[in-house]
Amino acid sequence: MKKVGNRFYIHFDPIAMGSLSDERQAAIHCAIDLYPDAPDVVSFELTKTGYHIGYAWCDDWQGKHEPAIMRTASFEVVGNTYKQKAFTTYKVNRPIYHGKHFFVVGGQSEYNQFDVDAEKKRYEAYKALKPNPLKMGRENYWNDWCHLVFEKSGGCS
Repeated sequence: MKKVGNRFYIHFDPIAMGSLSDERQAAIHCAIDLYPDAPDVVSFELTKTGYHIGYAWCDDWQGKHEPAIMRTASFEVVGNTYKQKAFTTYKVNRPIYHGKHFFVVGGQSEYNQFDVDAEKKRYEAYKALKPNPLKMGRENYWNDWCHLVFEKSGGCS
């Protein structure tokens, strides 16, 4: 599970979800039936009255090291009720997730320990090459930066 500020991010997978409290699982699942496909990533943050929940669908969560976000939905959840706050579709210069290995928990079927360890080493190597932290969360900058790194050192593949 990845934490940024007060928000937690986790891969939407039965094993990962099972690592959360029943209350958090219920909040995350409250609106899941509104969508025909399960999200790749869920985020949650405790608020004064309940939870702020986010769902994100990526273009290729399994296949890419830094998957791009195709669409997101966010909700406010209080008890068993929810209110959708936003639904966004990204078509160009989409946000991307870095450090995907932080989103998973041990034992998830599609990640063995070797994959997670290799992903951590790769992530640390990128950080050492110092991409611009204010721009690296968007697809255009990341792809351009990776192209330069690739030319110099075999980079972002």
